[in-house]
Amino acid sequence: MTRDEILIITNNPMVKDIDNDVEICFVEGHSKNVLYKALNMVGEGHKLLSHPLMGSIKPNQTPYKSILVGANKQEADMAGLRILQNCLNKVEAMVNEKFALDLDALWGEDLQLVDKDLIGNGLISLLNER
Repeated sequence: MTRDEILIITNNPMVKDIDNDVEICFVEGHSKNVLYKALNMVGEGHKLLSHPLMGSIKPNQTPYKSILVGANKQEADMAGLRILQNCLNKVEAMVNEKFALDLDALWGEDLQLVDKDLIGNGLISLLNER
């Protein structure tokens, strides 16, 4: 896979400049907005290339999310749609739980760095596939 075949959907400011040759789709707001954008794009024919909840970080524990999808439209990725819908169901349930900590204010840069490292490793893995 080449860099021009990959698109990163993210709300993480640190990911904006992760690789100048990979297209970035920046989404404002919470990580669930990234999941909804990915769901719409995969429904339009983009292939899901990374698991939406990779790293086993619970969605209520970080406001940042990055997802890799194919840059080119093909047939609808039905497996990817099912994965995204299941993840969104979990995210909606978890995000609606009330908790007292403002995680972004406490550990915002750390949470961004973790997301950047996860998506960077996923990107490297895709680019090294043969």
